[in-house]
Amino acid sequence: MQEIKDVFNYLDKTKQGVIDVKDIGTALRCIGMNPTECEVQELQEEAQNNNGKITLDELQRLMNKCKLNCVTNKEEVLKFFRSLDKSMEGYVDTKELKIALCNAGEPLQEKEVELVYKDFGISEDGKIKINELVEGLFKVK
Repeated sequence: MQEIKDVFNYLDKTKQGVIDVKDIGTALRCIGMNPTECEVQELQEEAQNNNGKITLDELQRLMNKCKLNCVTNKEEVLKFFRSLDKSMEGYVDTKELKIALCNAGEPLQEKEVELVYKDFGISEDGKIKINELVEGLFKVK
């Protein structure tokens, strides 16, 4: 939990033990989480009752809530990628993956898709291993 404390202390510009609710998304992303903009907005609205400020304890509670949401999202993402695996061998074709990532959910730009390819590697036949992809996407530092 030292990492979340370090991030909180960095974002606490006034050193009064609070950060702006608008920094929730930044804080979560700094510790390796990947909430969607919609999830960040929901967390911000939930925390809005304290003059737009939250404490470290509140940030930790929101982080834990986001982690629980990620478990569900991880299962949904795994199911989605498996639906693209026509051969049922645990791989997804990069062409199909690109179409899916650029058009489903919160669409990625082509440059972002190329980064995904770079991060996870492509087999010689143009495929990415689904389990490695999903684990990497949801890896929390």
